[in-house]
Amino acid sequence: MRWKRGLGALGILAGGILLLWQQQAAVEGVRAGLSLCGTVVIPSLFPFLALASLLVRGGFLPLLARPLRPLARLLRLPAQAVPLLLLSAVGGYPAAAGAIARMTEEGGLDRDTAARMLCFSVNAGPAFLIGSIGGGMFGDARIGWLLYAACLLAALCIALFSRPRRAFSSMIRSSALPVPFSHALVGAVADAASGILSICAYLLLFSALSALLQAAGLFERLGGLLASLLPTHPDAVGLFAALSTGLLEVTGGCAAAAGRGGMAALLLCAFFCGFGGFSVQCQILAAVSKAGIPTLPFLFSRPLQGALSCGMLLLLLQFFPIELPVFASAAAPLPVPFSVSAPASIAMLMLGAVCLLSPRCRAGDRPVSCRPDSGKGGR
Repeated sequence: MRWKRGLGALGILAGGILLLWQQQAAVEGVRAGLSLCGTVVIPSLFPFLALASLLVRGGFLPLLARPLRPLARLLRLPAQAVPLLLLSAVGGYPAAAGAIARMTEEGGLDRDTAARMLCFSVNAGPAFLIGSIGGGMFGDARIGWLLYAACLLAALCIALFSRPRRAFSSMIRSSALPVPFSHALVGAVADAASGILSICAYLLLFSALSALLQAAGLFERLGGLLASLLPTHPDAVGLFAALSTGLLEVTGGCAAAAGRGGMAALLLCAFFCGFGGFSVQCQILAAVSKAGIPTLPFLFSRPLQGALSCGMLLLLLQFFPIELPVFASAAAPLPVPFSVSAPASIAMLMLGAVCLLSPRCRAGDRPVSCRPDSGKGGR
């Protein structure tokens, strides 16, 4: 254990030295991250995070599960867990993960089933894939639709291949008592504020880290080394830099890849969206930590889902061919820092922090007796 702590201390020391050396690069990285929070992340994810928490808190999942029992039998899942797959398909990376964690805390899912569901329920949402990547970065919404279909097919493959031997004989019912809709709504908004604050915090951190490494020339040097070993692509250095960025943070990686253009850039985007980037993975780990869900299966599944997304995209392109420019314009996909109000983005994050720190009523308390939440109510 001592060598791990020593290695961590050396890493922190190296990061501090790099931050002092390239402080302006870190500032620009945080600015770009704030722009992404204000233009992409908060508008596309916050409503779905609130909806996901409201479905679980309000006890609406059993109603939605009834027509989806055939899909539950196919995937060998408890029927009330199937609507979480819909959340993962439309709500983006953290929506279903937060709902899975809350259902596990309340007894609606056992930890093994929750760990399995995390492997195929953490997916990019249509707003990000179709609007931001397809229409915004590549200039063609059809590319976004193909990426969306490829990611969903990859998740479905993992869900089918990870089926347990025995199917669930009956629904697992939640042990939580029904709560009034008003209480569920208040709790859902607080959960969404907590989730969006965590997402933006990790995005800012990894945006700054990516900018620091790029300013230090690490990406270019490693890319040049790779190009000398595998001289198979005329823009190997640029693609490796995009790969390094995408492994850290999916939005910046997709923007960097789209700026290179061509089929290799499109495949990189498919891998990034399936893999999620270390930023998304840290967000998911933070969301499920209190529920006691095993996370090693989730971590091992991310590279697999990224590779499957690439394979599914190649398969879909055989049926739905599209024309890609050899080089895309780097100005289009990259967000302009503070194209929206930077103070507004910061104020939105501060508002989320205030919502987290303010006293809230528990679901079982009377409306007139509010106390600080010391239990496991709001995440």
